[in-house]
Amino acid sequence: MDYPRQPPPLPSYVQPQENAASDSCKDPDLGLILQAIDFGIAKQCEDILLRKPELVNAKAWNAMTPLHHSCLKGRKELTRLLLAHSADPNARTSFDETPLHYACRCGNVATIHTLIKAGADVNLVDKQGRGCMHFAVMGGSSVLALNYLETQTNLSTRCVTNQGETLLHMACNHYSSTIVDYLLRKDRSDVHRQNNKGVTALHLASLKGNSELIWKLLNVTNCQLAHVQNNDGMTAFDIAKNEATDRHTRVAASLKEYMSQNPSLPPKGPLMKWVLLLLFPFLWLSVVFLLCSFFNSHASHFAVFMLIVLFMMLSRQSHRINHVSGWPNPVFIGVFMGTVVHCVIASFVKVYPGIWPCQMTVLFMVTLSLMNFYYFYFLVFGDPGWVKPIHLPSINGCPMTSLDVALGRCNDLQFCPFTEVIRPERGKYCRLCERLVLNMDHHCLFINNCVAYNNHRPFVIYVFATMIMQLSFLITVYWYLVRTYALNDESSSVADTLFHKEAWLFTLTVICTAALIWESFLVYTQMRFIARGEPAYYARPHTKPSVQESFNNVLSFFFGRKKMKDRHLKVQSSPLLLS
Repeated sequence: MDYPRQPPPLPSYVQPQENAASDSCKDPDLGLILQAIDFGIAKQCEDILLRKPELVNAKAWNAMTPLHHSCLKGRKELTRLLLAHSADPNARTSFDETPLHYACRCGNVATIHTLIKAGADVNLVDKQGRGCMHFAVMGGSSVLALNYLETQTNLSTRCVTNQGETLLHMACNHYSSTIVDYLLRKDRSDVHRQNNKGVTALHLASLKGNSELIWKLLNVTNCQLAHVQNNDGMTAFDIAKNEATDRHTRVAASLKEYMSQNPSLPPKGPLMKWVLLLLFPFLWLSVVFLLCSFFNSHASHFAVFMLIVLFMMLSRQSHRINHVSGWPNPVFIGVFMGTVVHCVIASFVKVYPGIWPCQMTVLFMVTLSLMNFYYFYFLVFGDPGWVKPIHLPSINGCPMTSLDVALGRCNDLQFCPFTEVIRPERGKYCRLCERLVLNMDHHCLFINNCVAYNNHRPFVIYVFATMIMQLSFLITVYWYLVRTYALNDESSSVADTLFHKEAWLFTLTVICTAALIWESFLVYTQMRFIARGEPAYYARPHTKPSVQESFNNVLSFFFGRKKMKDRHLKVQSSPLLLS
């Protein structure tokens, strides 16, 4: 291969500097190797090494070798190439950092595994006492690398640096939620551990003004941690109080409250707020209906206004409670249950007595209500399809691990950092449920649960049943008005009477009508995906089955029998995986 006589400028980190670790950084060919590593050009790097094999361990700025650069850039193929040309896997920089340290910081387990197999020493530390585990945490996002080092080597997650810092100290300093969660699980790191300055992880979280991290740390221990002082006699509260930002002011207020609670218990969660949010829609409607009795002919105007206010308040709600704990918000399931309960009360207290001769109608509604309640109970409290050990991908009966990712048997995206398992092909971790589910369609806020493999069909049936109930309620309200007020069948007179004389029923009619419209769109969307034969989360936009295939998919969904040996739920062993 031909190379230009005047090499291009070298990367900034290999520019010759005063007191450099080695004069070899001035070699133009070394500069070309480093440039090839930057751009991932293996052929250029190999050609130079064939001409000058001694450059494989040549040192540039800070005594970094080409293998250091390759690991820092995450170049798997170039790392293998350099090792094949006898690169030293334990070469040290001027800070005693090894290529394995850089590979851990990059978080590529395939590169880490390759280096260890080539003789890299996992126990080496740099001048600050930081080892492979510390560098993996410094990377900020690779739970997979931490899991591999913990399960496949002799390293411990309780290692400390020369300054006495644990992995949790570093994770809090370079805050990564998934890494902090990983270290807090299974007691991997000592939350109470203080470094040489007496600083705990809570002190660091307070300095960062991170209330979410503070909540996590206190919940795995207790409020006693908030009373621990550093070498300067400062608690986490004192540190937050000295910082002049709104974020730190809020953190200081939270810490002051935690310090006033029982020190032997974790901080109290927002239980009262959760209950109030759950009951709020029902209580709001109850108050509205009660006040309507004082407004006479203007009661319906007042009810509509209050409904609009309720809708505006609900539109400001999110999936989680506005609290540092991040509990799932129950207000949406409260809206659904609150309106259903009011409809049931109105039916049995007012509507059914007015149409009592129609016993069959009442019996039908009672039967439908009981069936609806059964399905609702199952959807809220039942198993939507949690991933169990039998569903996990396996090879020769053994579940796949982070080692299989390193060996290329599965990709790193299949590793779940929250459950630390290799996910099935259609396994999805739900952050609200905090569980791994199969064939997830979506997380439904109105049942506060996932819609997935086990409950997708009951969910769709439940939506249909709810729509039938709402239609039946609207019809019975119409019959009630006609019979009670001796009206004719003109819809205008019925609507006028409903609006001016029955504010309670009018409000529920408006809610049921709006719900029917929304549920119609929901059913339409669900049926589209069912006809395609795939859940909404895994839908492929360009899937266009034939009419016959769509019809068969719908029949299979509603009347077919589920098989646990579904190809989407299990990865079968194969010669390809074992290679």
